[in-house]
Amino acid sequence: MDAFYAKAEALRFGFDDRVPIVVIHGRSCISVSYEARKYGITRYGPTILTQVNEIKRKCPHVVLIHVDTIKPGEPYVDPYKRDLKDKLVIRTRDDEKVNLDYFRMEAEKIMSTFKKYCSCVEKASIDESFLDLTQEVNQIYDKGEYNNQDWKAKFAGGEAFLPESKQEILLMIGSQLTDKIRREIEETLKYTCSAGISYNKMLAKAASSINKPNDQTVIPERYTQEALKPLEISQLRNFGGKIAEVFNQTHYKTLGDLQKLRIEDLQGILLDNNSAKWVYFRCRGFDDEAVGEKDFSNKSLMSRKSFVNHVTNMHDLKAIFEVMLLDLATRISRVCKESEIIPRTLQVHYWDTRTNERRTKSKPINLKVQDEDTLLQLLKLKTHELLDQISNIVFPCGSIEVSVRNFEKNDLKNYTFDLLSFAQKKLKASSMEKDDDETIQENKNFEDDVPVNPEPILGREEKMKCERCEALISRSDLVGHNDFHTAQDLDRELNPNKRKYKKVNENGGIAGEKINFDLTKEITKTVVKTHNSSSKITSFKGTTVQMKSLESFFQKKSNS
Repeated sequence: MDAFYAKAEALRFGFDDRVPIVVIHGRSCISVSYEARKYGITRYGPTILTQVNEIKRKCPHVVLIHVDTIKPGEPYVDPYKRDLKDKLVIRTRDDEKVNLDYFRMEAEKIMSTFKKYCSCVEKASIDESFLDLTQEVNQIYDKGEYNNQDWKAKFAGGEAFLPESKQEILLMIGSQLTDKIRREIEETLKYTCSAGISYNKMLAKAASSINKPNDQTVIPERYTQEALKPLEISQLRNFGGKIAEVFNQTHYKTLGDLQKLRIEDLQGILLDNNSAKWVYFRCRGFDDEAVGEKDFSNKSLMSRKSFVNHVTNMHDLKAIFEVMLLDLATRISRVCKESEIIPRTLQVHYWDTRTNERRTKSKPINLKVQDEDTLLQLLKLKTHELLDQISNIVFPCGSIEVSVRNFEKNDLKNYTFDLLSFAQKKLKASSMEKDDDETIQENKNFEDDVPVNPEPILGREEKMKCERCEALISRSDLVGHNDFHTAQDLDRELNPNKRKYKKVNENGGIAGEKINFDLTKEITKTVVKTHNSSSKITSFKGTTVQMKSLESFFQKKSNS
């Protein structure tokens, strides 16, 4: 999307495109409208205070808008019902947490339009997506419902031409469909977006930023290398960070510079044969990464907070976590409803003041709960346990993060049914159980991820012996005590790999535990293969559309 955050705030305030807008996030400038860019305003500056002064100097009538925030002790506010006056006040308050729900909700409206026209959509970020239009384009081609002399895009790498092959016709159809999608988004939602259209994901992404804003660019096979030549190395997908840094140090600036190098030359620079081959083929346009839903097992959600003034005590830090966890719980709930996945691991990322290292503290967590209040309370409980474990090494605290990861599929409806059936079965069987070696004593440490808060039942205070743990329990507490055992049995069944449930083997180790050494962290594994399926991609900056095609292209490149 084009300057998405600035445009979203302009729509909320009712500003038209002639109003210069800059969106502020704490001490950072996160989005500058295209009107504001005409005055030389950029997103970069030493601090927000000096940056604001510079912005005001360049454009006195600029509108500075702060993103939404959450404050400790205040209830969650619907982004569409928020008082907007407070957003015009620039501040750097440590007790507030940025909340991006408004932008996420607006992005979902745009995503719905993508899915209306495309069956394969991959969300790359809030303001960027990939669309694989292969199926839709082939259907249009088979029906003959297209104009074979109308490219709805500008060309990168060469002059416009009439398509001569089927694959070029498919790219043209892709440009026409992409133009239709972009126009509908602008007409119905008032957002503009830029698009890139090509036959693989990497090229579509590269094309999307060439003719911004509000335009689209196509890279056909015949112009691939010429289109890439003028681009900076960091502009190519997955070429940022260390790769760009290494080549900048050796005075190579553009992809054209890299195209002049042989594989042997690249090996001398990168000191790795696989990495050299990977760079060699991709700077020439080869890419076989498919568009599709990301592997949810690798997904993570994170909430982060930095402080102008360091936090020095646990009371204040936990107060900040109140708003961080409210933000995180809302996002977990949304992901669970949309994708039916839940995280299994909770993590706190912090700076160890004792060793001066960035560290992570983790804890397994069971979030198979259906209401957001319970989910939030559970997150608080487990996060506070982690914070207590690092209380002597985290202060003074300049920044901290909390995240969840290791997502797995979760069917809440089936879970609810199984839970009731399990509880009924266990309660019925508990009265007939006899003592055995597996009896769990009530006074043992019990960590159940789903809080159980049974309502007290009034009655006589007659004491009864629990048949499972032999504790003397009053009648009024008996139901709650049985619920405790039921919850513990449920936890054992759902989380059999918890350390406390594993049997100790003869050597004193834990049966079933394996030690895994991850040797791939520092290794780049590269496989160059023939792309057997056809492929086309359209890429929006903000929205990348892939279209499959050109098997021959990959065969030629891999053979060369």
